[in-house]
Amino acid sequence: MDRPHIRSATAGDVHAIAALHLASWRTAYRGIVPDAFLNGVTIDSRIERWTRAVTAPAVQRVTTLVATSEQAVIGVSSFGPGRDHESSGEIYALHVLPGHTRRGVGAALFNQSTRMLRHMGFASVTLWVLRDNQAARLFY
Repeated sequence: MDRPHIRSATAGDVHAIAALHLASWRTAYRGIVPDAFLNGVTIDSRIERWTRAVTAPAVQRVTTLVATSEQAVIGVSSFGPGRDHESSGEIYALHVLPGHTRRGVGAALFNQSTRMLRHMGFASVTLWVLRDNQAARLFY
């Protein structure tokens, strides 16, 4: 796979972002959180969440990036001021479409997100990972 193209997300990306977010959750968190919870997360709830993040970023001070390959959205990162400490930046979400993991997509999104957070004036960055999500813990 060629290096992914990283760009700002647009309203036209929301459905693809929501679908990859849902697929990523169901793959990464299976066996970590109850299946009933994972199965209860709907595409509509993800569309609502990502619509807010992508279409009202100035209000929420959120930046959302997508990674694309051959025009398809294969990764997403969302970040901004820390929810616990606004003096720190926070990566709220970083997800890669199953089937595209371990190919540099997550690293490209992570690196661009941290560069942009530094440019926004944050000297440190926080992110949260579930304790039992070993793949994510190894990645970060």
